[in-house]
Amino acid sequence: MKKAAFILTGLTTFTAITTSHAQSPTPAAVPPTEVHGIGLSVNGSFSGVGKTPFKSGTTRYNEISSSALAFGLSQFIPCGPVSSAEASLNYSRTRIKSEPGKDRTLPLPTRLESLSLGFNCEHGIDDRWSVMLGTTLVSASAGPGGFKSKSLGVDLFAAATYRSSPTVSFTSGLAYSSLSEATTQLFPVLSVNWSPSLRWNVVVGIPETGVTYRFSDSLSLGLIAAGEGGAYYVETDPLPGAPGKPDLTRTTLDYFSIGVALKGEWKASNRFGVTTRVGTICHREFNYESRNFKLKSDDSGLYYEFGANVAF
Repeated sequence: MKKAAFILTGLTTFTAITTSHAQSPTPAAVPPTEVHGIGLSVNGSFSGVGKTPFKSGTTRYNEISSSALAFGLSQFIPCGPVSSAEASLNYSRTRIKSEPGKDRTLPLPTRLESLSLGFNCEHGIDDRWSVMLGTTLVSASAGPGGFKSKSLGVDLFAAATYRSSPTVSFTSGLAYSSLSEATTQLFPVLSVNWSPSLRWNVVVGIPETGVTYRFSDSLSLGLIAAGEGGAYYVETDPLPGAPGKPDLTRTTLDYFSIGVALKGEWKASNRFGVTTRVGTICHREFNYESRNFKLKSDDSGLYYEFGANVAF
């Protein structure tokens, strides 16, 4: 399950805003390389979450584990000395495995897929203020059968950044997902970014808080806490007729997680970089909001992610 358990375009975008103020949405937590040549960037990642038990009210379910692959293309578009834009195409696929146990099988689809086409732009108003706007067309589906017309949605976000000094900036904004019906439908973007020295960077806010130390221009290590999520259209009930739950046919599955991880980044050159994250997902929830049926994790789960980025 990204950048936490699922690699989802929406909240990945929000994290990028709070940490770099000019980074486009990507499916993997990969450090952006400098723009060279034609400005094209290709990235990919593999991630996973270890076994975690879930419950709904007093009903307990078997453990699940998951793995995810994500790939993306992004094209940087210069628009003058104070403006820029970026177009992106991203795909992610998550597999959920239900572990055998003495309780009940978790009523979740075994496959989640997301395909998105995004465009965002940033404009510097003056030396202190800049604004960022973006929109993403998303098709996100769960279970067999591939993408459906009802799995189409639009993500929107808007944020403004104020730089009070060369080392301190503040970002505030909102992000909206038309597919979501629960936690991630309307999500705030709030952060304070502070660089007390050339080596240290501190970000405090939503959806990401963290401290990063840069050993050199090519190597850094950080401790971060982040929230992520998204929504999928469910065409077919993953467990039809199972006791203790409503009919889940033709509904929306919302996902939200909070995790803590060590994040390492290595920039081998101006054109190639890799990243890794190892940590724990402290809280996860799956919410069929229209059916009033929510599943929450009953323990934490090990999380890992490996990614790479190539610039052309």
